[in-house]
Amino acid sequence: MLEMTQGEPGGARTKRHKLVLPAIAGSARQARQWVCSLSLRGTPHDLESVQLLVSELVTNSVRHSGLSPDDEFELHVQIEPGRVRVEVADCGTGFDQRGRVQPSLDGGFGLFFVQEMSSRWGLDCDERTRVWFELDFGGHTAVPGENSGSTLNAPPAAV
Repeated sequence: MLEMTQGEPGGARTKRHKLVLPAIAGSARQARQWVCSLSLRGTPHDLESVQLLVSELVTNSVRHSGLSPDDEFELHVQIEPGRVRVEVADCGTGFDQRGRVQPSLDGGFGLFFVQEMSSRWGLDCDERTRVWFELDFGGHTAVPGENSGSTLNAPPAAV
């Protein structure tokens, strides 16, 4: 596990954090614990939402990317006043997600939770697969449907 933290030049209030994790089931727990250590500022509901969505993205990477337990993936967290952006990047095969996510009886709730609970989310597939979400703090409540479709394949923030 490798952790890096970087502040913005000139003392700006954006903080970028990176954690490299093995593609194993225990990584979701490690990721949740690490995110808790970053001292995010928000309501308890905001912080619980971040933990849940981090767990879902990490679990999806471990289960669906095709990585072996010897492979690693990256978890990026960018913290700004009133907002957090989380991105999971792996070398998996990627997937195509268009429109709204619909869970089935067999599963598929991870991205559904991300879609419904985040302020914005998206998927970028090029040399790496990057699934990300942003959550606005300070009373923002995501309206079902407001964050689907239009932000998919949006350019990623520099993390």
